[in-house]
Amino acid sequence: MGRQAVADAPATPKDKVTLSESALELAAQVNNNKFTNSRAMQLANRDEQTAEEMLAGYAHELNHTLQDISNLDMATGSGAMYTVTSQPVTEESEALFARQNAALRDRNEHMIRQEREKGTPAAQILEKVMQAIDQQPQGYKDKIDWARLSA
Repeated sequence: MGRQAVADAPATPKDKVTLSESALELAAQVNNNKFTNSRAMQLANRDEQTAEEMLAGYAHELNHTLQDISNLDMATGSGAMYTVTSQPVTEESEALFARQNAALRDRNEHMIRQEREKGTPAAQILEKVMQAIDQQPQGYKDKIDWARLSA
């Protein structure tokens, strides 16, 4: 009989694992700290001024899509594509992005006010803003090249 890879082995009741409440809480903390070791957070943690500048940028200035305009026809306005996906830029896709972005910006501004009232440092608020952006639909994140911005 040949060897069986773990992934190919049939599951049995003995394979079931139950996590304690403390383990589940720890796992949630790890997921919530996804950006802790990112280059952006390393920069923000260096000093408060840098953190404030980055917070302003991530919370208020990610309101433009990243577009490739090398095939843009100036006469018709067509031919632009989203840089990450190479999907065409349309009035509908830009309107969807504008709605998503406005809702995100409103939520972030509310959260920032609450965190400032608590005295939360700018770097910690920035991480919460990054988490909020990360929860957006993949299409939104692709339009702003979130993979590059969150690294």
